[in-house]
Amino acid sequence: MIARFQIGVVPTAAAAGLVLVSCLVLSERQLSYWRNDETLFSHAIAITKNNSLAYGFLGDALGERGYQTEAIANYQEALRINPNYLPNHVHLAYYLLKTGKINEALVQYQEAVKLNPQAPILHVNLGELLVILGRFDEAMSQYEQAVQLNPDDPHPYYSMGIVLLQQGRYVEAVDNFRKALRLDPKDFEKLAALACVLASNENPQIRNGAEAVTLAERANMLTEGQQPFVLDTLAMAYAEAGRFQDAQKIEQRAIRIARAAALEATNAMLQRLELYQNHQPWRESYLFTNAPAKN
Repeated sequence: MIARFQIGVVPTAAAAGLVLVSCLVLSERQLSYWRNDETLFSHAIAITKNNSLAYGFLGDALGERGYQTEAIANYQEALRINPNYLPNHVHLAYYLLKTGKINEALVQYQEAVKLNPQAPILHVNLGELLVILGRFDEAMSQYEQAVQLNPDDPHPYYSMGIVLLQQGRYVEAVDNFRKALRLDPKDFEKLAALACVLASNENPQIRNGAEAVTLAERANMLTEGQQPFVLDTLAMAYAEAGRFQDAQKIEQRAIRIARAAALEATNAMLQRLELYQNHQPWRESYLFTNAPAKN
C-alpha cells in the first residue's frame, strides 16, 4: 500500500526522481532553438571531432522522442569523450533505469556524486536507486549525507521514513515522516503516506485513527478530491476511526476514479471496500519481503 507514495521503492518512481535531478542540472541546455533538433546535433557531430556536448544534446533530443536505446548510446559516447560532465551521467542513469538496467544506472549516479558530492539531490537519488536494489543501509547513508548538506530539505527525511518502514522500524519511520511534513506541510503525498501508516499499520502502538483522518482530509483537500490513492487513504483512515459508512463512500469514489484512469490498484481497493462493508479496518505490514530488483 505504501509503495504508491514511495520515491524510491519502485523503478518508475525513482525514474521520476531522476527527472527532477535532470531538470536541476540542465542550465547549460536551455537554449530553446537547440531543443529537440536532431538534425543540428547530428550535423555538429559530423563536422566536428570529439564533440561531447553535441552527443549529449542529441541524446536529449532522442530520449525526449522515446528513442531510449539511441539516447543511451549517445550519452555513452559523450561520456567517453568527456567523463566529467555531470548532466550526461544523470541523463544516462535516467534512461538506463527506464530500460531496466538498474545496476548500470547506479554506476552512473555514483559517478555523478563523485563529481558533485555537495549536491544533496544527487545523494537522495542515489539513495533511491540503492533502495530499489534492497541495499537499505547504503541508501540510509546517502540520505543522511543529504540531510547534513541541507537540513531544510524534506525529501531525505521522507525517503528515510520509507526505508525505516521496510525495516519494521515504525516509530523512527513516523518520526521522519513528521520531520518531512514540518518542512513541507502542503505535500499531499507525504500527508497521505503518514496517514496510511497511522491508519493501517499492523502495530497497534503506531496507529492513530484521529490523526490519520486529519492528515488524509488535508491531503484530499489539496488534491480537490480527485486523487484516487489519497481517497483510498482517507477511506482507510475513516475505517480506523470507526467511521465505516464514510469509509465505504470514499472508497467507492476512489474506485470509480481509479477505474476511469485504468489504474491497476482497483483490486486492492475492492478488497478494502469489502472489509469496510463488514465493519473491519485495513491492516498492513510494511516490511520489505521481496527479493531486491536485478537487471
